[in-house]
Amino acid sequence: MNEDIRVSEIQASLILAQDRKYTRIADDYIAALNTRNLQAITKNLHPDLQVVGPAGEVHNRDSFLETYRKVFQHLEKVDVTVQSRLNNQSTSIFNMVFPAGPVKTTMVMTHDEEEGLIKKIEMIYDTSMLRNYLNLRKQ
Repeated sequence: MNEDIRVSEIQASLILAQDRKYTRIADDYIAALNTRNLQAITKNLHPDLQVVGPAGEVHNRDSFLETYRKVFQHLEKVDVTVQSRLNNQSTSIFNMVFPAGPVKTTMVMTHDEEEGLIKKIEMIYDTSMLRNYLNLRKQ
């Protein structure tokens, strides 16, 4: 009986440690996004990252970082309104603030269970706002 209790305690500790790792990585990712620090973002992403969003799909970390290089040229800041964690997923709702206004974004990150790195990102954002901003920048 005591052995069963001890096993349960160990399992609970492992789950808590893993959850803390996911939380730390997700928080580090958002902080790096806000400071537009590509090197810090890279540390949190799995090399085989998959990103799905309104603009299409990206199937590796380097392609995703290239997209962020372009976005960072115009991004002023990131205002996070909600963050939550459940199992190996982290969800964030935030505004990506550009000179023409904010783009409301929802992002679900799925973490690799071994290292905790972000393996998949699913994003939802208002493409019309981003498109309007890009059109304004061309004028």
